[in-house]
Amino acid sequence: MTQRERVDRALLAKAEVEGAVLGDARLSKRLEVIAESVAKRPSESLPDALGDEAALEGAYRFLGNKKVRPEAVLAPHVAQTCRRSGEHKRILAVFDTT
Repeated sequence: MTQRERVDRALLAKAEVEGAVLGDARLSKRLEVIAESVAKRPSESLPDALGDEAALEGAYRFLGNKKVRPEAVLAPHVAQTCRRSGEHKRILAVFDTT
């Protein structure tokens, strides 16, 4: 098992969205819960990844909340990406045009 495989992806996902300013601490916490759950089971549907009706309902309410803006959800991820990028001399942006 490599070091990369031993990383707890759920904790990384949570850290990636920590600090999201959504106007309500409960919304920020819900985002962390959703990110953790999906990271634990990335190939599952949202209902299966979240595990129960209450969590699924919470996710649907989160996604439908007018206070939840895509820019605000992405902001901590962008900040983390910039921080990590600053740790390296060269960054490759690889993409496939197919």
